[in-house]
Amino acid sequence: MKKIVACALVAVAATLTLGGCVTGNASITDEQKVSSIQIGKSTMQDVERTLGKPGDVELQQGGEQVWTYQTVKTTAMAFIPIANMMGKSEEEHNLTVRFNKKGIVTALGRGQHNM
Repeated sequence: MKKIVACALVAVAATLTLGGCVTGNASITDEQKVSSIQIGKSTMQDVERTLGKPGDVELQQGGEQVWTYQTVKTTAMAFIPIANMMGKSEEEHNLTVRFNKKGIVTALGRGQHNM
C-alpha cells in the first residue's frame, strides 16, 4: 500500500512540474498586436511584420487571400487520463485575416475553443 501511495505522489509531482506546451503562433493571443491591425489600412506586410508568417494561406478568386493563424496551448492535465475528461486541458485560438487583391486587410475573424 505504501508503494502505491509513493508512486501516486511521484506521478502527481511529475504532473505538476509539467507546464504544458504551446504550439503555433502565440502572437495572436497578444491583444495589443492584434488590435494594431486595422481594417482598410493594414497591408500584408504590416500583418506579417506584426504576427509573422501565417500557418495557412488560402487564395480566393479575384486575387483575394485569407491568412489563418492558430495556437494551441496544452496543459499538463491533458496527460492525465481521468483529469483530461474534465475539460480545459487544451485551449485553441484562431485568427483569420482577409485581404483584398491590393493586399489590404478587409476583415479579421477570431475564435477560441476550450477542450
